[in-house]
Amino acid sequence: MRYHGLALDAEGTLVDGSPATWAIDMTDGEPALLLALLLNHGQEALYLPGRLVNRAANGYRGEGKTDARDAYVIADQARMRRDLRPIRPGPRLTTTDAAG
Repeated sequence: MRYHGLALDAEGTLVDGSPATWAIDMTDGEPALLLALLLNHGQEALYLPGRLVNRAANGYRGEGKTDARDAYVIADQARMRRDLRPIRPGPRLTTTDAAG
């Protein structure tokens, strides 16, 4: 697997001028803050169901399930597929502070 470093400007555009597309296989829990930041800054985030990632991973070399391999599969699938749904902001959640 190859890994690449990318640089974004303040508007979320790659420094070469092309738009960035983010892809993720989870929408609740841990990635919620990242998704909120991306969506609030006008970034496109695509959703790949975990089942799709698992099935697609069978077509890639290597064995075992690792975060790095999943990331590679997710990025490659987002690059190739045109049927992935963008993540849209949902209903607002209300929280109370610890004193509340």
